[in-house]
Amino acid sequence: MTKDRLFQGDNYHVDKFVFDQQVANCFDDMAKRSIPFYQEIHRIIGEIAQQLELNPDLPIYDLGCSTGSTIQLLHQLLNVNRSCNHHCFIGVDNSPDMLSKCQDKLAATIPSNLLQLTCDDLTSYQFPHHSQLIIMNYTLQFIPKNERKKLLTKIWQTLEPGGALILSEKIKGPSEKIENIFTTLYYDFKRRNGYTEREIERKKEALEQSLYPLTIKEQHQLLKDSGFTHYDTMFQWYNFASFVAVK
Repeated sequence: MTKDRLFQGDNYHVDKFVFDQQVANCFDDMAKRSIPFYQEIHRIIGEIAQQLELNPDLPIYDLGCSTGSTIQLLHQLLNVNRSCNHHCFIGVDNSPDMLSKCQDKLAATIPSNLLQLTCDDLTSYQFPHHSQLIIMNYTLQFIPKNERKKLLTKIWQTLEPGGALILSEKIKGPSEKIENIFTTLYYDFKRRNGYTEREIERKKEALEQSLYPLTIKEQHQLLKDSGFTHYDTMFQWYNFASFVAVK
C-alpha cells in the first residue's frame, strides 16, 4: 500500500481536490488515515447487508466505488460464488484512475462474471437493474448540492421495496461553534495518524473547492424529499456520519 504523501511537497495542486492517478495510487492509505472508523463502517455495512435477505438475482451497487474495498468486503461476507443472470456487484466511479486500481484489487478474488465496473458521472448514470442494496460512501458530498435530490430520487426508484441505501458522508456541524469543535478534534485525529500541519492545511484548501457537506438535519430532509420514509443516522463521529435509508 502506497503511503499518502500527496500534500507534503509542492508538486500536488491545491486549487481543487480531484481523484486523479496520484490520489488513486495512495487512496487506500489516505482513506484509513483520514476517515475515522473507516474499517468499522465497512463492517457495519456488511452487517446490514446480511440483515436484508438479499435477492441473489439483484446486483449490489457501489456508487463512487473508488478502489473497491467495499465490494471486496461484501463479496467475502456474503459468500457470493454463484453464477448470476447479470453482474452481482456493480461499481460506478467517474475516475478512470480509481477504477483501474479497483480492477487490479478485485481481479484476483472476484470472478469477472460477478463484477461490472463502470466509469460514469452519477448525475447522469442510468441504473441497468433494480437492487436491494445501494452503497454510497463519501461520494454524495462531492456532487453539486442542486443535483443531490435528483440522484437520491433515482436511487429510491431503483431500490426494490425493503431495499436499503447506505450513505456515508463528511457532515457539517449544526452551528458554527459545534463545527469548530468537531474540526479541531478531526485535525487532532489526523495528527495522530501521522499527518503534518502542512499536509492538513493544504488538503483542507483543496477540499474546500470540491467537498460541500450538509448537516445531519439537512441530510435527513434530503432523504425524505427523495422518497424515503424510513431513515436514520446509524453512526456518527464528530463531523463524519453514516445513514441507512430503507424503501
